[in-house]
Amino acid sequence: VTVVVPARNEAQNIGACLQSVLGGSYPRHLLEILVVDDFSDDETGEIVLKMAENQPKNIRLLRLADLPVPENMPVFGKKRAIQAAIAGARGELIVTTDADCLAPPDWLLLLVSAYETRQPKAIVAPVMIHQERHLLHYFQALDVAGTMGITGAGIRLGWQRMGNGANLAYPKTAFEAMNGFAGDAQTASGDDLFLLQKIARRWPDSIFFLKNAGAAVCTPAAPDWRAFFQQRLRWGTKNAALPETPVRLVLSAVWLFCCTILLNTVLVVFSPMLFWIL
Repeated sequence: VTVVVPARNEAQNIGACLQSVLGGSYPRHLLEILVVDDFSDDETGEIVLKMAENQPKNIRLLRLADLPVPENMPVFGKKRAIQAAIAGARGELIVTTDADCLAPPDWLLLLVSAYETRQPKAIVAPVMIHQERHLLHYFQALDVAGTMGITGAGIRLGWQRMGNGANLAYPKTAFEAMNGFAGDAQTASGDDLFLLQKIARRWPDSIFFLKNAGAAVCTPAAPDWRAFFQQRLRWGTKNAALPETPVRLVLSAVWLFCCTILLNTVLVVFSPMLFWIL
């Protein structure tokens, strides 16, 4: 297994992320972790190198700044980071996650078990928001949980194919057979949805959703409103370009449903005041 972790200015998170992967139940002699430093201007790379000194057989660091830029690929970004890592990966199964995620102990064991028993071309696994502190965080946790539920149901019923790059797995041979992100490399994000839909077009019914709490990675919510709107703007740009209309409709439906919950909360709080005014 090769775990690919793109990282840009993740000095505060990368150490905990790597420790959670290394501390899992999957045998270390079968595990490679490739961290791709995406032009960080903090100490992300130095932290990874220090950890690699103690785990030289498991952790490797790639710096995009040191690698040639492939044709029709952006100079920086998550897609280029993943493609660069996979080009040098030694593992048969590629697993992607984000540098701010924490993996549960049996995460890789469950992914590999699903891969060996089902032989899918892609495995989608759950992502959960954790460490919620205020209303905006809880709203995001609700939104992600709803999206995960619809993701699993949609894949099982064959209605749509979507997933989250923070917890995604696929054979290296499948990625190479599709020439990686060719055709959508210039879109800022979409390393997960575009790839899954390319896989589904080439190998129908080949995507498996791993419905297991032990395989769910945890990620923090966007910390404030500014970060939240920037995140949703990136997602919206990606979603508008998706070829599967059901996916766009599902993502919009989950978003609107969560908004109505917030709206109803506001109405409940202020309804007595409105009653007296009217």
